[in-house]
Amino acid sequence: MKLSVPESDAEALWAYLGLGVLTAIQRQALNPELGIWTLALPKIIAALPRQSELARIIYAVFSQADELQLLSTLNPAAYQSMVQEMIDQLSHGLSTSTAASWMEWQVEKA
Repeated sequence: MKLSVPESDAEALWAYLGLGVLTAIQRQALNPELGIWTLALPKIIAALPRQSELARIIYAVFSQADELQLLSTLNPAAYQSMVQEMIDQLSHGLSTSTAASWMEWQVEKA
């Protein structure tokens, strides 16, 4: 399957991916270690745009995702606070960005 997203919507796609992963981690549906293997994966971090304010927020949040596993073990209260702050940052960034053109996205069978 192939998902085609207009380049102008790429930041929104990254932000929503981050929100989904972090919300699942927060609700304990995913292990905090998955922050390392999804959001903080070096090739993901390298591919992120950094020009707009939303892009800088996404980069900052994703760059912190590799700390979630360790923090969840060492300081559970700080871990919960950090996950919530990361979710809040992405939510705020999305709320201030322009609306994505969701209707233009195409899903094709490969």
